[in-house]
Amino acid sequence: MITLINFERNNRANNDIHTNTTVPIKRDSTKYNRYVGYNDENSIRETIAKLYIKTKNNGVLIRTPIPKPSQPETTKIMELITIPNEINKEYIYNSIVKLISTGNIDFSKFGYKGDSKKISDIIYSVLEDSKQKGALSSTLKSSFISFVCWFIRYNTYQLTNILYMGTASKNEIYWLYIMHNLGCEVNTVSFIDDNSEYLKTDTANRYSNLIMGNRFTPLSIDFKTINVDDYIYADKINQLNQQRTELNVSIIEMLSQNNVEKELSMLRSQRINTSNGTNESVYFVLLSGFDEEDSYRNMLFNIRKNITNSPKPLIFIDKGLEKPNYDEGAEYYNINRNNSTAMIMEFIKHLEVPTSKDRTILAKQRFLSLMSKRKDSLSNNTLFGMCVNVCVWFRQCVELIDFLKCDVPVFFFYGNPNSHEFTLMELLSSIGFDILIACPDKMVYNDIVRLDTNSIMQTFEYSNTGAIKDFPKQLVRAKVATTAYNASKDLDNILYNDGCIFRSHHYAFCQTVTLKTTFEEIDLLWNAESKYRPGFSSDEHTVTVPNIFAKLDGIPYGDTSRYLKEVQSKLTPNSIYYRFIPFFKPNYDLNDFTGYFNGTRLDLARIKLNNNINKYSHMPDSVQDLIFQKMQEVIDSGYLKVKYPDIMHLTIKVGTMLPSNLLQLIQNYDFTKEIPKIVIIHSNKIPFSVYECILLLLLNFIGFDILIYTPTGYKNIETYIDTRAFEQYNIGEFKYDLNAPNLKIPKVKSNKKFGFFRK
Repeated sequence: MITLINFERNNRANNDIHTNTTVPIKRDSTKYNRYVGYNDENSIRETIAKLYIKTKNNGVLIRTPIPKPSQPETTKIMELITIPNEINKEYIYNSIVKLISTGNIDFSKFGYKGDSKKISDIIYSVLEDSKQKGALSSTLKSSFISFVCWFIRYNTYQLTNILYMGTASKNEIYWLYIMHNLGCEVNTVSFIDDNSEYLKTDTANRYSNLIMGNRFTPLSIDFKTINVDDYIYADKINQLNQQRTELNVSIIEMLSQNNVEKELSMLRSQRINTSNGTNESVYFVLLSGFDEEDSYRNMLFNIRKNITNSPKPLIFIDKGLEKPNYDEGAEYYNINRNNSTAMIMEFIKHLEVPTSKDRTILAKQRFLSLMSKRKDSLSNNTLFGMCVNVCVWFRQCVELIDFLKCDVPVFFFYGNPNSHEFTLMELLSSIGFDILIACPDKMVYNDIVRLDTNSIMQTFEYSNTGAIKDFPKQLVRAKVATTAYNASKDLDNILYNDGCIFRSHHYAFCQTVTLKTTFEEIDLLWNAESKYRPGFSSDEHTVTVPNIFAKLDGIPYGDTSRYLKEVQSKLTPNSIYYRFIPFFKPNYDLNDFTGYFNGTRLDLARIKLNNNINKYSHMPDSVQDLIFQKMQEVIDSGYLKVKYPDIMHLTIKVGTMLPSNLLQLIQNYDFTKEIPKIVIIHSNKIPFSVYECILLLLLNFIGFDILIYTPTGYKNIETYIDTRAFEQYNIGEFKYDLNAPNLKIPKVKSNKKFGFFRK
């Protein structure tokens, strides 16, 4: 936990997205734009992508032509409103009123906020326009029916944005114009020069804005390949970066290394480039090595003492920042890690400087810049870990500071910072912190400088180097390590930092990926440690375990004896074997867990603290946290065929009542080594219960291998688990009279290999 040394805590706009245009776009509240041809292929593809993105929120993509009213649709309309021989304004008005009153059309879903008369006037005006161009009464009736049909057809949801690809027909032009007037933004795109055809309908060219290019070669647009998230978040990033603040924070340099104590003690009002409330100047300094050790240590002592006795808040770190515990990072664990940009933007939502809106904006912008530079060189899991650490530490720092009442806060780091800690310092600097790093060990000088990818740090390098000893005197609480302990830690760092060799229980948490294999590969991979399986990966914080989750239907060649030997061969000392159904049912009657979840998010902290629900309080925190977080992953996966809120109650009930033999396997599970197994023979008609399905899915997410032998081919896990979650194989003849024997769990791992495809 970060603590303060001397300071107590105080009580979407429309953009020009197609630059190569010959006709300017009118800035109406809604638009009806026609893109005819193009000047640059890349530009029009970008334009279409952005228009398509708009339809993802209350919009629709229409490909030419809009289907004409079907016979059932026409019949329904004529049952609602009788169609006269001559359509006049009064008839249109009465029809619209009836369609609204009967609930068949809700024009507010199109963004319309006016009365029925305006709607009827718009429709009448286009029909009158068509009539003046020679349309017969039958044509007008057909047009009106089409309009009404399309209103009803597209009225099942909010529709405020339409993208139409192709050349619109006469009725479509009229209808799109009506929708535009009702409040929809309408955009049509045609790669051929159909403007002359359009003008036959809109002779005065008053319905729409024309954006016309000089190239008319058709292009193939695959909307499935458009990355919606990238465009959406690109817009959010642009909005964030365009935010302006009244405060500007700049980094200035000290005059010399001899003035560090004096300049760091200077108040805000005494510094250059500082004006009240608008400009602030801060330092970002590294002191590497020392000239004379005693003088150096006295200088460090005096720096800390002087700041402690000044109006400047001091955050002092001399043992490295502690990695956030589960509770401290809990608010971030539901952030999706699939898209790095989206993930960064979600973390940004959590950044706040409680006493300063301007500093909050500066922090968000800086965090975006810092993490965006790192996302291409880091895996999403590693980037996620960095974001969690930095956000938790940042919150702990700013919660201690009231910028309205204090002078320039100082973050003083003694030692060799890692990349996460340095990133925090860059973030704090952007909102007005002085940063001082003091490291007597010059051997790590280059390592620290390499962290400064933005070249904002001023460095003072002294002549001598030495070990990073405890900070001078008894100014901070310190642990005294023995020589043997230090030697052990040094060896630990040498051996276990390359991602190839792992200490026992190197990781406390894992991500899992279910292997998609052939049936033959299951036998080959079954006894392989996780680190030797395809799909295994690890970094400083996270390990990904490739596991097996498979249902095997039938008996190869109908050979029951060989089949049972195959099952026996899959049992290891770290296995649990089930042959009777049901094989699991929570042994308490509590079914209502209201108050232990909010929406689809479990309140993991509350579950963990309630001993009446949490039966694992005797287990290590790492085991409890693993199980509880995996419960959330089960809910988030979408694999369970259980509706809300039942999925919440059932998952809590199952996840908090695991039997002791499973808990022992979980506690002993070393994610880089042998994987625990669940082996089941299901030979009767009784499907798995919802409890059993949730249990198996939870164990799959924890990292277990699971094989379900189903000689009958009957359903079991499919009842409640989506087939996306597991692999299913038809391996032979179906047998209906097999009685699952009591197979023994071996005490030691067998080296003998067995499988139907082994000689």
